[in-house]
Amino acid sequence: MVPPLRGTNVPALLGARGLSEIKVDFIDPAVARKLVEEEGALILDVRGEREFATGALPGAKNIPHDDPDLIEMVADMTSADLQKPIVVYDKVGRRAETAKATLNKAGHKNVVNLGGVDQLKMYLELSAEV
Repeated sequence: MVPPLRGTNVPALLGARGLSEIKVDFIDPAVARKLVEEEGALILDVRGEREFATGALPGAKNIPHDDPDLIEMVADMTSADLQKPIVVYDKVGRRAETAKATLNKAGHKNVVNLGGVDQLKMYLELSAEV
């Protein structure tokens, strides 16, 4: 079962029309950590390869959100288990929301959006200090 989400509005650039508010639901980082540590969730970084190379969360696998083989590659990583928890993230959270929707449409039941990597790294650093 997917844990409760915390919602936020993320500005997204929509072509030549400028900025528009899009509702994106992020999971709390502490809940995501629990999914990874206790349920073996797949951590999926959906940024491009160059962005991924600049640093990623420990254990994250990289598949860009617009990769045409996204569904097939995730199926391989999860042994086609549609119930396996999947935690997706990117730079800000918007591409992760797109990947989440794609995976949900393919039948994955437990996909959550962790948001942006910069905020997550800050959370991890603060958590380590406690």
